[in-house]
Amino acid sequence: MDIWETINIRMPTKIECTACLQLNNVEILILGGFSSEHGSVKSVCRLDTDKNTIITVDKQLEQPGWSIYQPIRQGRHFHLFYGGEEGYPPHHSVYELI
Repeated sequence: MDIWETINIRMPTKIECTACLQLNNVEILILGGFSSEHGSVKSVCRLDTDKNTIITVDKQLEQPGWSIYQPIRQGRHFHLFYGGEEGYPPHHSVYELI
């Protein structure tokens, strides 16, 4: 629809360099990131844009969040790519959406 909207919501912790994945018309997963207070963030948050609420999912990422590439959704699973030091391919994890 080519519409941008600002959502006024407070994240559980200040983070940058996150990856996001749209689940449906109202929900977005926010994955990993980097925090100046905590370093790499392994958390997964679920944002509900209708209710303007955000919750931290119990499941944490297996690897540090600061090097996450854009996740790819395939049905009920999403593929997460991370790391990939110079000269090496990125690592890969698969998670199931709940």
